[in-house]
Amino acid sequence: MNKKDFAWLIMCSRKTIAYVADMDSYELKFLSPAAMELCGLTAPEEYLNQKCFELIQGLDAPCAFCTNHKLRTDAPYKWEFYNQHLKCWASIEDSLIEIDGHPYRLEVIRDISKDKAKIDSILNQLTMEEMLVKCIELLAYENDADVAIDRFLETVGDFYAADRTYIFEYDFEQDCANNTYEWCQPHISSEKDNLQQLPLELLADWGAKFERHGFFYINSVREDYAQDSPEYNILNQQGIQSVAAAPFIQDGRITGFLGVDNPSANTRDWTLLRSVSTFVIDELKKRRLLLDLEYASYRDLLTGLSNRNYYQKFLDGLKLSPPDSLGIVYIDINGLKAANDGYGHQYGDYIITQSAMILKRFFPDCAFRIGGDEFIALSIDCAQASFEQKVADVKAAFDQDKNVDVSIGSLWKQGEYNIENEIILADELMYSEKQKYYDTILREGRGSRTGQAAHLLQSIQNHQFTVVYQPQVELATGKIVGVEALIRKKGPGGKLITPDHFIPRYEREGIIRHIDLYVFEVLCAQLKKWHDRGDRLRGSVNFSRVTLMETNIVKTLQNVCGQYGVAPEDVTVEITESVSKVENAALNALINTFHAAGFSISLDDFGTAYSNLSILGELDFTELKIDKSMLQDLTGNKKKQALVKNVILICKDFGNIISLAEGIESEEQYALLLKYHCLLGQGYYFSKPLSEKVFNTYYRTKKTFRAPAYPH
Repeated sequence: MNKKDFAWLIMCSRKTIAYVADMDSYELKFLSPAAMELCGLTAPEEYLNQKCFELIQGLDAPCAFCTNHKLRTDAPYKWEFYNQHLKCWASIEDSLIEIDGHPYRLEVIRDISKDKAKIDSILNQLTMEEMLVKCIELLAYENDADVAIDRFLETVGDFYAADRTYIFEYDFEQDCANNTYEWCQPHISSEKDNLQQLPLELLADWGAKFERHGFFYINSVREDYAQDSPEYNILNQQGIQSVAAAPFIQDGRITGFLGVDNPSANTRDWTLLRSVSTFVIDELKKRRLLLDLEYASYRDLLTGLSNRNYYQKFLDGLKLSPPDSLGIVYIDINGLKAANDGYGHQYGDYIITQSAMILKRFFPDCAFRIGGDEFIALSIDCAQASFEQKVADVKAAFDQDKNVDVSIGSLWKQGEYNIENEIILADELMYSEKQKYYDTILREGRGSRTGQAAHLLQSIQNHQFTVVYQPQVELATGKIVGVEALIRKKGPGGKLITPDHFIPRYEREGIIRHIDLYVFEVLCAQLKKWHDRGDRLRGSVNFSRVTLMETNIVKTLQNVCGQYGVAPEDVTVEITESVSKVENAALNALINTFHAAGFSISLDDFGTAYSNLSILGELDFTELKIDKSMLQDLTGNKKKQALVKNVILICKDFGNIISLAEGIESEEQYALLLKYHCLLGQGYYFSKPLSEKVFNTYYRTKKTFRAPAYPH
C-alpha cells in the first residue's frame, strides 16, 4: 500500500497534520506533509517501517494512553494531549477505518499550543490561587499530620495531572534520603518502599539544581540524563519521563524535597509547587514533634529501651494475635538501691544502662524496661532450643560483667497459653533466683541491704512467728495419723494473725521462701521430738510456687531433714493447683525429683477456681486435698455429693492417690465421706490448729475418734 492508496482519506493540505497506522503492528503507513514537517522528515521513506509510538511519541513501546481500544467505525474519538516528544498541545480526532478488511487508525491532529497557552495563562491565575489556599487549609486545619500530608499530595497531583507526588526527607546522620510520603494515581504502582535509604550522593545532581535555581523541572529524562547514568536508571525504572521538584530549606540547608512525576497539566507555571514547600516544612516539623512526643511516651530515655507504656501496648497486640510460641526473660537488678546509696545515682544509672545493653544485644526487637530495676524481653515464634541458647548467652554476658548482678527468670511456651500468666510465672522464676542473692548478702552480714527480706528474717529470729498443727485423721479408723503445719504471726497483745493477712505480701515481694523454709524446719524439729517418744506422726507443709521453683529446692529440704534426723518419707510437700501454670515438663521433673528423694506430694485446695481434672492425669501426685468449699452444704446438695464422690473415685482409679478432705465440721459430712471411701480428713470437727503444747496434750488424750456409721 502506497501514498496514492491513502490520498482519498486525507485532504492533503500542508496545514493538515495526520497519519495512518496499522492497528495491529503500529507501523506507520502514511504521514501528511504537515505531519512530516512536524516530525522533522523530508521524504516518505524516512517514516516507512517505523512505529507510530516511536516517531510520534518517542517511546520504546506502545503508548499507555493509546486509543485503539476506544475507536469505533460510527464516530471519531476526540481528545486533547500534550506531546512531550513534539513539545506541543494537540486537539486529536481518531477514527477507525478499514481498507481491504484490515483495521487502521486515522489520526488528525490540530496544534493548539498557542490557544492552550492563552487559556492556561488566564485559568492558571485563578486556579493557582485557589489550589494554594486549598493546600494551605489542608495542612493547617487537619489534626492528623499524616492524613493532612496525604491529602495535600493528592491535591497537588491532581492539579498537575501527575502520576505520582511524594516527599523525600534527608537523614544526615545516616547520610541518606527516604521517601516518607507518597500519592499515586490508581493505575500507577507505589515506589515508596523501593526508595528508602538512598545515598545522598545519588541526589547530588538534584542538590546542585536546587542550589542554582531553587527549583527544577526536567521535561525529558531521556534527553537530560545519559542512559548509563544512575539517575537515569532510577527514574526510568519507575517509568518517569518528566519530573519537577521543589526543595525544603531550613536554616539555609536543603533537608528534602517535594516531587511530581510525569506532570501533564499546568506545567508552564510551577508557582504552586514552589509556594507550598514552606507550608510542608511546617507540617513536617509538627509531625516530627509528635513523633518525638510519642517516642518519649514509649521509650525509656535512660536506656533507649521501650518503656512500660509501650510494653503494655505491645502485650495488648499479642493478646489480639497470640504467637504460636513465646519466650519470656524477666530480669531484676540485684542491689540497685545499695549501689545508689553507696556510690551515687550516676553509678546506679550506669548499672541500669549496662543491663539494658546486654539484654538488647540478644533481644534487639522486644526488650523493655518496665520498672526502676526490672527488664523483660520477649521472643516471638522462636524455637525452644534457639530461645534457651539466647537465655544462656544473656546469663553468660551478665556473669562476665563484674559491675552488674542480676536475677533472671525465663520460660518458653507453645500452643495454648495465657500470656499474662506466663509473664507472672517468669517473674516468680526470677524471684526464686533472687533468693540466692538475698542469702549470700545475709550470710556476709549485709542484711540491711536486702530490705524486706532482712526485716522478715529478723522477725523470725525474734519469734514473731509461730507454727501450729492441725490433726489429720484416718477416717475409717478415726486415728490421728499426722498434722499439717501452719504459720501464724503474733500480733499486738499476743493475738495470732492468720496467713491470709501477710502471706500475699511476702509472695509479691519474693521473700516467701523464708516463711516456707522456717515452717518446714520447725516441722522437722517437731517430728523428731514425736518420733523419739514413739509417736509415729507424719507432717505436711504448704510451699509457695515461687519457693518450689527455686534452684535445688529438693536438695535444700533433704538437708533440713538430715539435720533433724527425719526421713523424707514422713513429710508431705503440699502445693496448690496454681503450680500447674509452670510448664508441664519442668513441673513433672520437679515432682519426680521430690519422689526420688522420698517426699510425698499433695495437691492442695482442689475444688477452688484453679480446679482442672487433667492435672491429675498429667502429674504424679501422692495425695489430693479436697478443698473445704466442696464440703460446704455437702449433706443437702446432691450435685456437690456427686462431685466429691467422683473426685474420690478418680483418686482411686488414678493409681491409689490418697484422698484427704479439708474443712470437715460435722458428723454428717464425716459419715458421707466415709461412704465415698475418702481416706483422710481434717477440720474443726476434729480440732482447730493447735500450738505444740496444746497438741501434745490433745494427742495423748484423744488419739482416736469414733467413726460414725455412714448413711445408706
